[in-house]
Amino acid sequence: MAKIKNPEMNSRVKLVRDHLNLKQNEFSEKLGIKQSSLSSIENVSVNVSDRVFKDVCLAFNVNKEWLATGNGEMFNNLSREDEIVIWASKLTRKDSNNEFAKNFARVLSRLDESEWDLLEKMARKMIETEK
Repeated sequence: MAKIKNPEMNSRVKLVRDHLNLKQNEFSEKLGIKQSSLSSIENVSVNVSDRVFKDVCLAFNVNKEWLATGNGEMFNNLSREDEIVIWASKLTRKDSNNEFAKNFARVLSRLDESEWDLLEKMARKMIETEK
C-alpha cells in the first residue's frame, strides 16, 4: 500500500473531520479504519495511504485536488440529483440505524403527484409564515 508523503494532507484530513463535526471514532468508522490509525494520521505520525485518500474523497465528497494540494474548494459541488443519490445511499447502508429517516423516505417515495403538490403548498406557507 503506497503512502502519500504530505504532512499538509494529514492536516487537511483533520480539517475535513472538524468541518463535518465528527469525532475520530465516527470519521474512522466511515473510512473503515481504526480510530488509532486516524489519530496517527492527524498527528502526522504516519502518512495518508492511497486507500485512505480515496476513501476520504469518496465517503465525504472531498475534492481530490484540495486534499492533495490545498487548492480549490474542500468539497465537490454536487448537482441536486447527485445529492439525492448520496443521501439515499447513506440511508440504505446496512450500518444506517436512523429508522425515522428510513420510514420518512419510504413514505415520500409513495406519494403521488397531488400529494407532492400539497406538500409544496405547505412548505411555501411555512416559509411565508417565517418571513
